[in-house]
Amino acid sequence: MRTCPDRRKMGSSSSKPTKPIEISNKVACKGIPHSFDLVAGESWSHPIFYIAAPGSPARYAISMPEGWGGNTILHPKPSIKGSPMVYARKRHGKFRIYLPGVLSAGIMPCSATMRYETQTTEKYCFELMVHHGNSYRNEMFEWRYFEKQDNKGAGATSSGWKLVRLGPKIDRDVLPPYPGRSSRQHDHAPPPAYRKEVPSRREVVAVLSQGSSHNRSRACRFQYLGTGTTEEIGYHWTLMAAMSGLCLWQHQIAKAHYGAP
Repeated sequence: MRTCPDRRKMGSSSSKPTKPIEISNKVACKGIPHSFDLVAGESWSHPIFYIAAPGSPARYAISMPEGWGGNTILHPKPSIKGSPMVYARKRHGKFRIYLPGVLSAGIMPCSATMRYETQTTEKYCFELMVHHGNSYRNEMFEWRYFEKQDNKGAGATSSGWKLVRLGPKIDRDVLPPYPGRSSRQHDHAPPPAYRKEVPSRREVVAVLSQGSSHNRSRACRFQYLGTGTTEEIGYHWTLMAAMSGLCLWQHQIAKAHYGAP
């Protein structure tokens, strides 16, 4: 059961794994809470954070060995000692995220790239091989910024990022003909009703909200939504959603306070 096609080695510096990451079934079964807070350690200048479900002890640690503008490591316990569970390498607006294998469950290690884009609006995009029925397919996901009115106070707003599941990437050149379109016509998209051969969906599957102004130790809150709360999309997607959100948050902090591009 291989969920991604990439099994490359990951560099040679001391902060990077030198081989594909593997974790035990015991670690994998701990899972990621459906809703969790990113809790600050002792100092924001030496960024170490902890993942904890609201009102519960920390379950994982997050470290940034090179500081806010560098790489990100998710550790399999609330300590930064030992081997990583997920590793993200940041280079020039791209985040290469290395996901672990769980060999006892037949899950192989892999990697995926999240891109930071600003052509129209600010967003973070990635593709990942996910469960689809009894097989797998490559789907597109996109983190989008949002603001909404807060019902708790007149004029107050809340903001954050939502992860949108866009469905499979569609190649118009391989679309089968539909009524009114010959096999040689590739310059027009199919009509809205013609979607059976290339099914797509747009669903918000996770939300990352800003930290609390009343609790400085809570840096941000992450929550899975919809099919994101189930095992439908797969274990690697669960990790990718959380890690991509944390990389996004780190990047936004680095841009706002440390002059990162």
